[in-house]
Amino acid sequence: MSRLKILKYSFILLVLFGKNTFAQKSADKYTIYSMVIEQLPPMPPPSVEVVTNDSLLKRYIDSIGEKKVHIKVLEKTISPREFDFNDIHHRLAPEDSETYEKLAMKLNSSKSKKIEVARISHEANVTIAEVSVPPKLEYDPLVTNWNVVFSDVILDKSRNVGILYTAQHLSELAGSYKIYLLKYNNHEWFIYKTIVLAIS
Repeated sequence: MSRLKILKYSFILLVLFGKNTFAQKSADKYTIYSMVIEQLPPMPPPSVEVVTNDSLLKRYIDSIGEKKVHIKVLEKTISPREFDFNDIHHRLAPEDSETYEKLAMKLNSSKSKKIEVARISHEANVTIAEVSVPPKLEYDPLVTNWNVVFSDVILDKSRNVGILYTAQHLSELAGSYKIYLLKYNNHEWFIYKTIVLAIS
């Protein structure tokens, strides 16, 4: 075989390998987004307004039986620095620094990317809507309306560990900002550790 053909086939293999790697990382990202969505609580505890009103309390109890969850997901990724979290790598425990510090710094400098919200899997009782701007956070005591924004999922080259930032809110006074440290083992991703940055 001539040197030119060898170079040609080598180039084709590199292109195919690159495409497969990109496709796998993309699949990993949406697997991780779906895993986080699955962990959102189905219904917050009843407020004083609900508990002290018989009609609202009945509707609340009925809604628990339905277990319906509505989630709005921002259609683009965000960086923690957009929420004034500029020191993510300093929030890591000493035992995690070596593994996750570089990923955390890369997360902080990540740029906005399009999220294909339709690729996020969910249970039958969950509806997910894609929004182009962060929705107004209005609390409804009888309906579980989550508003979620994600960062990009930052993975190491070997796809063994990763990191993700997310903000999850039911209302302005009921939400949290979190970092998920991720690990890949036995052919599946799992959340190794959750770091709560702030609670509103």
